Amino acid sequence: MKHNCHLAGKYIYCPWMAPESVQKAANCRIGVDYPLPIVNHVTKGALCHYRLKTIMSMLHKLNTSSEPTLTQNNPTPSSTQVESQ
Repeated sequence: MKHNCHLAGKYIYCPWMAPESVQKAANCRIGVDYPLPIVNHVTKGALCHYRLKTIMSMLHKLNTSSEPTLTQNNPTPSSTQVESQ
């Protein structure tokens, strides 16, 4: 791979999004002069969003359940209780 790619401006951080004419002019053809992207950001971003939404839903269900949580059963000792021990 060549290391003399001269992309600037809006494509500097995402050269694979540059049109072919811009890549040729910058001597930075994706897959030839510059490596292909490792991941598809659109699909990985959608997957991440789905997973976060699922986790947030699960946490919300846990927090609104009638069962006491760990902190409700065992409150954190106050500083005076810690000092007296």
